[in-house]
Amino acid sequence: MEDLKTVTVLLSTYNGEHYLKQLLDSLLVQKGVRVDIIVRDDGSTDHTRQILSDYKGQSGIQVYLGENIGWRDSFMTLLASVAKEASSDYYAFADQDDIYASDKFLAAVTKLAPHESQPALYHSNVTLADGDGHAIGDRYPRNFQPTGHLPEAFFDVTWLGTTMVFNRRLMALLAEHVPIDNIVHDAYVMNVAQFLGTVVYDPTPHMLYRRHDSAVTGFGGKSDSQKIKAPSLLDRYRRYKHNPVIHPFSKRAHELLVGYSDQLLPDQRRFLTAVATYRTNFRARLDLLFNPGIRASKLRPTLQIRYRVLANTL
Repeated sequence: MEDLKTVTVLLSTYNGEHYLKQLLDSLLVQKGVRVDIIVRDDGSTDHTRQILSDYKGQSGIQVYLGENIGWRDSFMTLLASVAKEASSDYYAFADQDDIYASDKFLAAVTKLAPHESQPALYHSNVTLADGDGHAIGDRYPRNFQPTGHLPEAFFDVTWLGTTMVFNRRLMALLAEHVPIDNIVHDAYVMNVAQFLGTVVYDPTPHMLYRRHDSAVTGFGGKSDSQKIKAPSLLDRYRRYKHNPVIHPFSKRAHELLVGYSDQLLPDQRRFLTAVATYRTNFRARLDLLFNPGIRASKLRPTLQIRYRVLANTL
């Protein structure tokens, strides 16, 4: 019998009754790997918990019912709960409203196989879909290749947590420091891989990334086949007020220094220290504002970084 690699999926749910079954069904038919699913429900008040109860009896599904602490802390609590043992070959994040192609994890495992000697993370392109699950188009062109160069990669948000799969070595590294204080789980895991491991990108989509009006992250879309439009400034403001991220870059920089300072290269430490301390360190603020080497890969996000520094919101 073929020795299949195990992928443990970390899923946080909250009032996801409309789409959860489609996600779970797509996870349970993955080809070429063995899938375990660990779910933490974040205090759902709809029929989500009943759906989870119906699936709980199936092999490889564990369900934990928790109080509502928000999706960020819920995912990080999940991560902390499995990080210490790190017994699975691979780990993945999933969102409750997406639909995975049956080769999603096999594609990731295949891409990660050459990097087993080091901490490694896979992420990929996605096919955007509306609320009804109708495909709209790829998020990125197939020839798109995100930068792997730091510090640009630290500021570029060209990844999606729901596409991430990472190996046991990266999970063991994460076990050294799992902060649970309004930290975005996928951004933090990506940053650890960027600074201390390897990141592999797959331009081929292996999932439908559903965007709809109740989506927690990303941008919403109509429940028909109209092309999804970028959110308006008012939409962005409403989402920020409802789900604020306070000092996301500087907070993650601080946590990386707390957890991994002795493993970082000197230049990496200096950069993260500048990001973490710019609000109280005038020299660090000047460096972030005027050092041409501290930038994102494109002009617009670079200007946004400079603005965040001036506004004390980096």
